[in-house]
Amino acid sequence: MLAFATEKLRSGVRLSAEEQIERTADVFANGGWEVPRLVEALRRADDLYFDTVSQIRMPHWSKGRVVLVGDSAFAPSFLSGQGTSLAIVGAYVLAGELASHKDTADAFAAYERIARPFVEANQDLPLRGGGSSLLLRTQEELDARNRGLASFANGNAPSMKDDSVREVHKSLRLPD
Repeated sequence: MLAFATEKLRSGVRLSAEEQIERTADVFANGGWEVPRLVEALRRADDLYFDTVSQIRMPHWSKGRVVLVGDSAFAPSFLSGQGTSLAIVGAYVLAGELASHKDTADAFAAYERIARPFVEANQDLPLRGGGSSLLLRTQEELDARNRGLASFANGNAPSMKDDSVREVHKSLRLPD
Protein backbone atom coordinates (compact mmCIF):
# COMPACT_ATOMS: atom_id res chain seq x y z
CA MET A 1 0.00 0.00 0.00
CA LEU A 2 1.22 3.46 -0.88
CA ALA A 3 -0.67 6.33 0.74
CA PHE A 4 -0.11 10.06 0.44
CA ALA A 5 -1.74 13.36 1.32
CA THR A 6 -2.79 15.63 -1.50
CA GLU A 7 -5.13 18.47 -2.20
CA LYS A 8 -8.73 17.48 -2.73
CA LEU A 9 -9.81 16.90 -6.31
CA ARG A 10 -12.83 18.71 -7.65
CA SER A 11 -16.01 16.82 -6.86
CA GLY A 12 -16.81 14.22 -9.50
CA VAL A 13 -13.32 14.18 -11.03
CA ARG A 14 -12.01 10.65 -11.54
CA LEU A 15 -8.44 10.05 -12.62
CA SER A 16 -7.73 7.44 -15.27
CA ALA A 17 -5.59 4.45 -14.25
CA GLU A 18 -2.61 6.02 -16.05
CA GLU A 19 -3.14 9.33 -14.21
CA GLN A 20 -3.41 7.49 -10.89
CA ILE A 21 -0.14 5.66 -11.54
CA GLU A 22 1.70 8.80 -12.67
CA ARG A 23 0.42 10.84 -9.73
CA THR A 24 1.58 8.15 -7.31
CA ALA A 25 4.93 7.78 -9.09
CA ASP A 26 5.47 11.56 -8.92
CA VAL A 27 4.69 11.69 -5.20
CA PHE A 28 7.10 8.84 -4.47
CA ALA A 29 9.79 9.80 -7.03
CA ASN A 30 12.41 10.37 -4.31
CA GLY A 31 11.34 7.43 -2.16
CA GLY A 32 13.90 5.15 -0.66
CA TRP A 33 14.03 1.59 0.61
CA GLU A 34 11.49 -0.49 -1.37
CA VAL A 35 9.54 2.42 -2.85
CA PRO A 36 11.05 2.28 -6.38
CA ARG A 37 10.24 -1.44 -6.55
CA LEU A 38 6.67 -0.79 -5.38
CA VAL A 39 6.16 2.00 -7.93
CA GLU A 40 7.49 -0.27 -10.71
CA ALA A 41 5.11 -3.04 -9.59
CA LEU A 42 2.31 -0.48 -9.62
CA ARG A 43 3.06 0.26 -13.28
CA ARG A 44 2.76 -3.47 -14.14
CA ALA A 45 -0.30 -4.23 -11.99
CA ASP A 46 -3.43 -5.39 -13.76
CA ASP A 47 -5.54 -5.03 -10.60
CA LEU A 48 -4.82 -1.45 -9.50
CA TYR A 49 -6.88 -0.16 -6.59
CA PHE A 50 -6.69 3.61 -6.06
CA ASP A 51 -9.02 5.39 -3.69
CA THR A 52 -9.35 8.44 -1.49
CA VAL A 53 -9.54 8.60 2.27
CA SER A 54 -13.03 9.80 3.00
CA GLN A 55 -15.86 9.43 5.44
CA ILE A 56 -19.64 9.53 5.44
CA ARG A 57 -21.41 12.45 7.12
CA MET A 58 -25.14 11.98 6.64
CA PRO A 59 -27.49 14.81 7.66
CA HIS A 60 -29.95 12.23 9.09
CA TRP A 61 -29.58 8.55 9.89
CA SER A 62 -33.23 7.60 9.41
CA LYS A 63 -36.28 8.33 7.33
CA GLY A 64 -39.62 6.73 7.99
CA ARG A 65 -39.09 3.07 8.89
CA VAL A 66 -35.56 2.94 7.43
CA VAL A 67 -32.52 3.50 9.64
CA LEU A 68 -28.81 3.42 8.87
CA VAL A 69 -26.11 2.17 11.21
CA GLY A 70 -22.36 1.72 10.99
CA ASP A 71 -20.59 2.65 7.77
CA SER A 72 -23.82 3.33 5.90
CA ALA A 73 -24.64 6.14 8.35
CA PHE A 74 -21.29 7.42 9.58
CA ALA A 75 -18.25 5.68 8.12
CA PRO A 76 -15.24 7.41 9.64
CA SER A 77 -11.97 7.85 7.83
CA PHE A 78 -9.66 4.89 8.36
CA LEU A 79 -7.30 7.47 9.88
CA SER A 80 -9.58 7.67 12.93
CA GLY A 81 -9.12 3.99 13.73
CA GLN A 82 -12.70 3.94 14.98
CA GLY A 83 -14.76 2.20 12.29
CA THR A 84 -15.47 -0.99 14.23
CA SER A 85 -15.93 0.84 17.52
CA LEU A 86 -18.48 3.23 16.03
CA ALA A 87 -20.35 0.39 14.33
CA ILE A 88 -20.62 -1.54 17.61
CA VAL A 89 -21.63 1.53 19.61
CA GLY A 90 -24.20 2.52 16.97
CA ALA A 91 -25.73 -0.97 16.88
CA TYR A 92 -25.82 -1.16 20.68
CA VAL A 93 -27.49 2.24 21.05
CA LEU A 94 -29.98 1.52 18.26
CA ALA A 95 -30.92 -1.85 19.76
CA GLY A 96 -31.45 -0.27 23.17
CA GLU A 97 -33.61 2.50 21.79
CA LEU A 98 -35.70 0.08 19.73
CA ALA A 99 -36.24 -2.01 22.87
CA SER A 100 -37.33 0.98 24.94
CA HIS A 101 -39.57 2.83 22.47
CA LYS A 102 -42.88 1.64 21.03
CA ASP A 103 -42.63 3.95 18.03
CA THR A 104 -39.69 3.30 15.69
CA ALA A 105 -39.49 7.01 14.73
CA ASP A 106 -38.96 7.88 18.41
CA ALA A 107 -36.36 5.11 18.75
CA PHE A 108 -34.50 6.29 15.65
CA ALA A 109 -34.51 9.91 16.88
CA ALA A 110 -33.20 8.85 20.31
CA TYR A 111 -30.49 6.69 18.69
CA GLU A 112 -29.25 9.62 16.64
CA ARG A 113 -29.51 12.08 19.55
CA ILE A 114 -27.40 9.80 21.76
CA ALA A 115 -24.85 8.51 19.25
CA ARG A 116 -24.31 11.45 16.86
CA PRO A 117 -22.12 13.64 19.15
CA PHE A 118 -19.87 10.64 19.87
CA VAL A 119 -19.71 9.67 16.19
CA GLU A 120 -18.89 13.21 15.06
CA ALA A 121 -16.17 13.61 17.71
CA ASN A 122 -14.57 10.36 16.48
CA GLN A 123 -14.91 11.41 12.83
CA ASP A 124 -12.99 14.59 13.70
CA LEU A 125 -10.04 12.67 15.20
CA PRO A 126 -7.88 12.78 12.05
CA LEU A 127 -8.18 16.57 12.14
CA ARG A 128 -7.02 16.58 15.79
CA GLY A 129 -4.00 14.34 15.31
CA GLY A 130 -5.46 10.86 15.64
CA GLY A 131 -4.16 9.11 12.55
CA SER A 132 -2.18 12.06 11.27
CA SER A 133 1.08 10.14 11.72
CA LEU A 134 0.13 8.05 8.69
CA LEU A 135 -0.07 10.82 6.10
CA LEU A 136 2.45 13.51 6.93
CA ARG A 137 2.49 16.86 5.12
CA THR A 138 5.39 18.80 6.71
CA GLN A 139 8.94 18.20 7.87
CA GLU A 140 7.83 19.05 11.42
CA GLU A 141 5.22 16.27 11.32
CA LEU A 142 7.82 13.84 9.96
CA ASP A 143 10.34 14.83 12.67
CA ALA A 144 7.75 14.41 15.44
CA ARG A 145 6.74 10.98 14.11
CA ASN A 146 10.39 9.91 13.88
CA ARG A 147 11.11 11.06 17.45
CA GLY A 148 8.17 8.99 18.68
CA LEU A 149 9.32 5.91 16.77
CA ALA A 150 12.94 6.37 17.93
CA SER A 151 11.82 6.26 21.55
CA PHE A 152 10.76 2.63 20.98
CA ALA A 153 14.39 1.76 20.21
CA ASN A 154 15.36 3.27 23.57
CA GLY A 155 13.02 0.92 25.43
CA ASN A 156 10.24 3.46 25.83
CA ALA A 157 6.72 2.86 24.61
CA PRO A 158 5.09 6.28 24.29
CA SER A 159 1.37 6.56 23.98
CA MET A 160 0.39 6.99 20.35
CA LYS A 161 -2.72 8.87 21.45
CA ASP A 162 -2.82 12.17 23.26
CA ASP A 163 -5.20 12.84 26.14
CA SER A 164 -7.74 14.65 23.93
CA VAL A 165 -8.07 11.57 21.72
CA ARG A 166 -8.51 9.36 24.77
CA GLU A 167 -11.22 11.72 26.02
CA VAL A 168 -13.11 11.38 22.72
CA HIS A 169 -12.97 7.59 23.00
CA LYS A 170 -14.42 7.76 26.53
CA SER A 171 -16.94 10.54 25.85
CA LEU A 172 -20.07 8.39 25.55
CA ARG A 173 -21.55 6.68 28.57
CA LEU A 174 -23.52 3.79 27.12
CA PRO A 175 -27.00 3.30 28.54
CA ASP A 176 -27.87 -0.05 30.11
